[in-house]
Amino acid sequence: MTPKIRLWLLRVLFLGTALLSIAIPLLPLGFSPDRLAMPDLFLGLTFAWLVREPKAAPLILVAVLALLADAVLMRPFGLWALLVVVLAELVRMNNRLLREGGFLIEMLAFLGALVILLLAQNLFLFVTFSGTYPLNTLVEIVITSLICYPFIVLFLHYIIRVRGPSSKNQPDRLGKVG
Repeated sequence: MTPKIRLWLLRVLFLGTALLSIAIPLLPLGFSPDRLAMPDLFLGLTFAWLVREPKAAPLILVAVLALLADAVLMRPFGLWALLVVVLAELVRMNNRLLREGGFLIEMLAFLGALVILLLAQNLFLFVTFSGTYPLNTLVEIVITSLICYPFIVLFLHYIIRVRGPSSKNQPDRLGKVG
């Protein structure tokens, strides 16, 4: 398979799995009002995908899917999408560092990014006199998303086979082969 066909196939796979991750929170999985908050599967999928195959998730596709998620999940339209796009570009710029740092570093980076994004969203909602999310809901989102992240990575690695390129014998940005 040529690299160009593989890239387009990975883009279609990203689109399909992202649409699935947006649709899962809409499923009626529980009828009691005291259930846990759903994890942000789309953010976890996007983060994990960009660490492994950044070219397969172009910025415009991430932005459109994030806007779709805002519309479907009835969140403030465009706010979370903007934060996801900013995070996606930061991950895209630092994907090699995250990939070579190991899974623990990647998971800690995801945790930090999720907390910062949720706090930034709540701050923006507070400044604009909109309703903010309660702290316990934010903590539940962080915990459930952090629990789901390893499963997202396992799904990408073993089921879809989206793996980052091997860093052996490739030059870094300074030209050193390592």
